[in-house]
Formats: sequence, structure tokens, C-alpha cells
Amino acid sequence: ALRKVKMQTEVQCLVFGNGELPVDRAGLPEFHEFGFVDSPEKHRLIYAAADLFVLPSREDNQPQTGLESMACGTPVIGFRAGGIPEYVRHNKTGLIASMGDEDEMASHILRLVNDVELRGRLSRDARRMIELEFTANLQAKRYIELYRNIGNRCLPIEQQSTFAKAA
Repeated sequence: ALRKVKMQTEVQCLVFGNGELPVDRAGLPEFHEFGFVDSPEKHRLIYAAADLFVLPSREDNQPQTGLESMACGTPVIGFRAGGIPEYVRHNKTGLIASMGDEDEMASHILRLVNDVELRGRLSRDARRMIELEFTANLQAKRYIELYRNIGNRCLPIEQQSTFAKAA
């Protein structure tokens, strides 16, 4: 997807983490590598410096990097895989490409690179969604409810209401 983007516009990529980038970067955009970043402040700066975040996971439950990016007001482009569509809502908080469709991923990248207004709206809406739906208190309540439901399913019927009241 990045090679297709590079053929149509000049972009630069900010990259961090332990992974290895391809040695042969012919036809790829310029990369600015930060390596492993263990500082939350540096993470925030990198996310905020980016115009968009590309999340190319093909298998993942709910990648934290996408949520972190959106918390910093940076919209996400990802594949329709795992839990990604639960928070990257197409044309609302980011853009979703069909699973493994590199052409569609490239098209979405180009769309956000070229459409400043759309990028700004997605950025604001992504940040707002994180503030409304991913607070620590709300997440804790969701886990309590999940554990309560699991506990009820594991108990004999006559004990289920007692467990729910105790929890």
C-alpha cells in the first residue's frame, strides 16, 4: 500500500517499535525511525505529530496502538479485522479497508493525505469517541459486568441471583 501511495504523492512515515523495516526500501516513502519507545510522553508526541495512523493488522483483538492514536486525535486507517472495526468506525473515527486489500488501504491513505477537512473531522470524532467510550471508569464497569455475567453462567441456577447481588 505504501508503494502505491508513494507513486502518487510524497509522504513520510513515523515508525516506532521493535520490528524490523524492510532493508530494500525502493519505492517506499521516507521513514523516520524512533525504535522502541518506552515513554508515554514520547508516544503522545509521535502520535500527535502524525496526520494519520496506519494499522495494518490482519489479526488482532483490539490493538492498543489504534486506541492510543485516536486518544491523541490522530485518525486510524485499518483493515476490517478482529476488534479494529469496533472503534475504527468507517467515515466516523477513521477508515476501514477490506481485509488484506492493499489497493483499498492505499486509497484510504491517499484520501486522508489529500482531504484536510475529512482528516480534521475524523480526528475530532476519534478523540471524542475515546473520551466518551474508553474512560478507565467505564472500562472497569464493563469488566465488572462481564465477570458478573460469566459468574452467573457458571453457578447453579438457585445461586445465580445471590452471586449477582454479592458482586
